[in-house]
Amino acid sequence: MAYYFEKKFYNRIGKIPEISYEVMRRRQNKRFNEIVDKSNKGGYIWIDPDLRGQMLKSVVSHDLRSAYCGEFVKGDDFPIGSVGKTTKSFATVLKEEKWWAILLEANERPQKRFLNWLKPFEENGKWYFFLEIYDYKCIELFNRQDVLNQFTIKEIYVCNKVGRIHSEVRKALVDIFEERNKMRDDGDAREKFLKFQLEVAYGKGIQKRDYKGEKYFRYFCPQLSYHALTRTHYELCLMISRLEFDITAVDTDSFKTQSPLAENLVFQRNKELKQQLADAGFPDTTIGTWKYEGCYNKFVQFAKKVYAYEKDGKLECKFAGCNAEQLKAYLDATANCDIEWLMQEGKVVGGTVWKSV
Repeated sequence: MAYYFEKKFYNRIGKIPEISYEVMRRRQNKRFNEIVDKSNKGGYIWIDPDLRGQMLKSVVSHDLRSAYCGEFVKGDDFPIGSVGKTTKSFATVLKEEKWWAILLEANERPQKRFLNWLKPFEENGKWYFFLEIYDYKCIELFNRQDVLNQFTIKEIYVCNKVGRIHSEVRKALVDIFEERNKMRDDGDAREKFLKFQLEVAYGKGIQKRDYKGEKYFRYFCPQLSYHALTRTHYELCLMISRLEFDITAVDTDSFKTQSPLAENLVFQRNKELKQQLADAGFPDTTIGTWKYEGCYNKFVQFAKKVYAYEKDGKLECKFAGCNAEQLKAYLDATANCDIEWLMQEGKVVGGTVWKSV
């Protein structure tokens, strides 16, 4: 199925020769691509351990509209050229380079990740963390530069061309986003097909797949995909810091909080993001901006990606690992089910089980 949606997306941009040239050139950055693959970057998922399993009131939720594609559209610091090692000092790179990445080395496996989404990997008896520029910016936001002292900088990478990705690619992403919004507003179920087109554009660019025994990367090569991912992490960390860490839970492109400051802070940040979109040549879209998801009268987070809430007196459950339709049918057939019932019941169809809280 993914091949079908790839083809539909590529049909929008595939007749532009310079795009094919850029893609092939970036795929030659083999060592860099290998490091990105080994470091297995993922989303930023965190819940407050002190609030796990507790019922909270008046929790507001915000998420980013098509987060990764939004970064592709508005970002002006993508590594769009050839990536290679540099002999410059890290201090010099910080001053002179618009994009960079570093490979950190340690003799032993680190006991704790200093950023939630970073995963160490082993090579030849040594352990490594891989940081891109926006990973470092997140460390700065949290004022944790001291954590780097336990590592040696093994390799530093820079790019010979930094800027915006091809305008036709960005235009295609915005067009799909706007078309999908209109279809969704009209109640057209086919909007899911456009959602899948967006997902093939960004969602698998870091990952490998096998085809006739050969491993290769999709259109958006690792250096572009990971930069979009780290920019998204930074956007989330920026909101966390502006909310003064008054956060209930975060999940890659969304956050939940009880802070009364959230509405105004999101409004102010969206003004900044709209200006970035205007600077990129797309002033009339909201892709990559924050969206108000709602206020939950009652909310409980049981585990990562496992939470429930009451909104306007109705119980809603988001349980990773449960079939959504089966879960809805189960709740609809259960009389007087609410948050309190769910916390006492501790079990739903699909095999998700919690201890009583």
